[in-house]
Amino acid sequence: MRVTAKRLTAEAFAPFGQVISTRVPSVGRRAHVAALENRRTTATPNLAVSRLSPVPLPIRAMALERHPFSSQTFVPTDLARYVVAVCPADADGEPLVERLLAFVADATQGVNYAPGTWHHPMTVLDRPGEYVMLRWDDGGAADTEWRHLNEPILIDVPE
Repeated sequence: MRVTAKRLTAEAFAPFGQVISTRVPSVGRRAHVAALENRRTTATPNLAVSRLSPVPLPIRAMALERHPFSSQTFVPTDLARYVVAVCPADADGEPLVERLLAFVADATQGVNYAPGTWHHPMTVLDRPGEYVMLRWDDGGAADTEWRHLNEPILIDVPE
């Protein structure tokens, strides 16, 4: 299977969560820019800072992950572009891989995945990149569920 990434927009991403604009139009702040959720009383916030190197194109998606009880937020701190790949779940909660969508986000866009959203791990483009991630974890197996794909999904990224 092969998909072509499109430009990330709030409307296209809405079934999976929210796009967060990192730009504030004037001095001040915008509050409540994402629906942060924690569905377990035993989980605590996990705020992480990560740095990744870009991968060769096309991207070879070999696995998908989800966080059934927590939203997961990514906010870029120093990167160029990155790929967001998501798909809905079937009635049993398994990823509908054939409906995978891929988007290209830029440095002014963060994303917040709704709990249970199947997605490909963060993938940066163009140059090494850094970002902040927020998720609620309790250290158990339900923090992150993985599904390894039988065949890779190739994700093409337009220039």
